[in-house]
Amino acid sequence: MSLPARIPAPRSDRRAAPGDQFLSPVVSGGGVNGRNDFPLQTRKCEWATDDRATSRPAAASEARHSATCLVKVARGAGPRSRPMTTRAAFTLTELLIVIGILLILSTLAFAVFNGNASSDRTRSAARAGQSAILGAKDRALHAKTLRGVRLIRDLTDPSLVTGFVYLQPLPHETAGNLPGQTAANNVAVTRPNLPNNSDATLVVISQPLGQAWYTQDQNGLWRSDDLLIRIPAQSGAWYHLVRQQNSPPYWGTLDANGNLNLTLQTPYQGGKAYPPNTNAIDTTDSSASCEIQLGNDLLPFHQPMPFSSAVVIDLNHSSPNIGNLWPTSPSPANIDLMFSPRGMLTGPVAAQGPLHFLLNNLGDASQKLNPIALQNRGDKLILTVFPQTGNVATFPIDPTDIVNNQTGSPGPDGLADDLFHFAKIGSGAGQ
Repeated sequence: MSLPARIPAPRSDRRAAPGDQFLSPVVSGGGVNGRNDFPLQTRKCEWATDDRATSRPAAASEARHSATCLVKVARGAGPRSRPMTTRAAFTLTELLIVIGILLILSTLAFAVFNGNASSDRTRSAARAGQSAILGAKDRALHAKTLRGVRLIRDLTDPSLVTGFVYLQPLPHETAGNLPGQTAANNVAVTRPNLPNNSDATLVVISQPLGQAWYTQDQNGLWRSDDLLIRIPAQSGAWYHLVRQQNSPPYWGTLDANGNLNLTLQTPYQGGKAYPPNTNAIDTTDSSASCEIQLGNDLLPFHQPMPFSSAVVIDLNHSSPNIGNLWPTSPSPANIDLMFSPRGMLTGPVAAQGPLHFLLNNLGDASQKLNPIALQNRGDKLILTVFPQTGNVATFPIDPTDIVNNQTGSPGPDGLADDLFHFAKIGSGAGQ
């Protein structure tokens, strides 16, 4: 396209006159590939003359003239192109780094959450254990008679305890010549080791009652941990029986005549003297009677109290005196903690010292893991019962392993030197 023949270029010292034409400003980059390919634009100045300008000087008259510029744009011109820009975005490497960081953070958060949840469950189980045992003590104080709590063994693994249930003693079994009743003449207290020993330590229950009691013991109706007998019935002193074996029948044996023989831990105090009497009590004596404190029964209107989910008492790693009192094999014995009206534990457990029960994660206990092994996933606590006072407390375990437990020489062996150390000294870790 050719330019007009004459386009006067305005100068700073010359004003535009009517009819002049000049180039219109052109925006760069308006054409293809940045070139100005659009038709040139022209504008024409037309002056609107004020009629009053004739009476004034020319300079003032021109100053009052207003110019109207009519810009005519050639038809068919294309739209203006925008400059090319680069959009911002993450690279693949950056995305992978961010994803990796998120995975690490989520893993750490999950581990912390699991650890806190396990600790909360274990502490909740410890509170439940304390409440159950102290509840039995309070019931004994209130009822002014024996009350207790039984630790419920797991049916598939008797080394695990899953909860508690409250107990009361069963009614006593009586035999012999009871006051106000017809004489049965079936109880005698003898001296089995004459002439070398004159202690009266053998109680003989004649048939048929002796056979009936033996059957009860054989069927596990007599408690396995401790059995008391009072001689004479209703008014005499209580004596502990000697357990004959670790499976039913626990306490009694049958002699050649089919009579039941029960052995006293301490000799009977009283009765007829030796010599000349070989028996401390004969079957025809008025004092020839006894009563036996049988096992315990569930306390009416009380429901079992289970532990928190996934927490158990691990008997395998509890204190050794617990295993001695309530063996797991060949037949699991009932773990009954009976309180006297004075708030103390009764029976053989009273002489055993503190009982340290290990509260353990169910998965760790089921796998029989060492409590300080690295494979353990759950928190652990010690639930301690003090028989002389009836008090209950919880303590952390002591995982210290700096001595070989078998040889006593310095060096770790993978076993805690004393898992119950903090419970024995009555303080927590770091105290």
